[in-house]
Amino acid sequence: MFKSLDELKKKKLYTIVAVILLAAMYIIIFNFSADSGDESSDISARIADFIYKIYYKIVGSGTGAPVEAVVEQADPLEAFIRKLAHFTEYLCVGFLSYGIMLMWYKHKWKERGLVVLQV
Repeated sequence: MFKSLDELKKKKLYTIVAVILLAAMYIIIFNFSADSGDESSDISARIADFIYKIYYKIVGSGTGAPVEAVVEQADPLEAFIRKLAHFTEYLCVGFLSYGIMLMWYKHKWKERGLVVLQV
């Protein structure tokens, strides 16, 4: 009896934490979607610049070019960072949603299919 009660408490706690994280992810996605394309591109460009600077401090440019000259070519990495950010945001939403559904509807496939429709 106590074991099932403990399991139920753990399920409820996990659900509360997962719902809070899910709501936070939706708020983050909403806030980032409110940015203009230029603002979003600027954030991605700053992250790409940071990655390039770290990479060339560790490895070196190989051509002897200064780091600033190489950082100006960060456009392909910037696009990749933007796509990776979108993928990661929605991956988190999917995992959290699926985890909640799996926790409460372990053997009910219809409800688990709703998660796929949500994402």
